Amino acid sequence: MCLIYRKVTILTAILFYAAQSIVQAGGGGNTDDKKVGGIHVVVKNLKSAKGQLLVAVFNSKSGFPDDASKAYWKKKAKLDKAQYDFVIPHLPPGNYAVVVVHDEDGDGKMQKSIIGMPKEGVGISRCGSKIEMMKKPNYQESAIMVENQVVKESLRINYF
Repeated sequence: MCLIYRKVTILTAILFYAAQSIVQAGGGGNTDDKKVGGIHVVVKNLKSAKGQLLVAVFNSKSGFPDDASKAYWKKKAKLDKAQYDFVIPHLPPGNYAVVVVHDEDGDGKMQKSIIGMPKEGVGISRCGSKIEMMKKPNYQESAIMVENQVVKESLRINYF
């Protein structure tokens, strides 16, 4: 009987300290303000593994799609294969548009022609292969709704 009592006492102490740790770490109670999601981006149609990807995530139409200085989140990723995927983590609930540039020459910026057309590949969320040559993409049409989950987005790189 004494052995059973001792095991119950130890188990109770373990559960008490575990519960206390969860509450102190923010795992107990209301955590609505800590809910975050992300976007899992699969980049397709890269014509080569040369250079790097420039990624910009916008949470408003300000700067979208070509002023990365106004982006909510940015990343540069060296390429080593012709298909690339990555996760944009810790996004609070909201709408986000993703722009990916295939920076083939690795200079950190998108090369444009005299009339402003991209000379390097570009992909925009929710656009697929319908990026129009003479029309600037619309933020509302490109935005992805993120709540408290990771959303998967296939993004096709277009070359003009």
